[in-house]
Amino acid sequence: MEDFPNVSAYCQRLKMLSDQLRNVGSPVNNHRLVLQLISGLPEAYRSVATLICQSPRLPEFYQARSMLTLEEA
Repeated sequence: MEDFPNVSAYCQRLKMLSDQLRNVGSPVNNHRLVLQLISGLPEAYRSVATLICQSPRLPEFYQARSMLTLEEA
């Protein structure tokens, strides 16, 4: 996320890459997308990343993005 001004820009880029891969026949499932999202976060977001990972079921990408956006605010 170091190359992005905020969490929204970072998430938008990940989603765009995921969509591009799907368009060429290599879809990225939600689980992998959320794990990639979490792995690229700086230390300031570790508490939210831990919360996301420890959920009984990994949230959808849009839900994880919302959690991170709230943390950023």
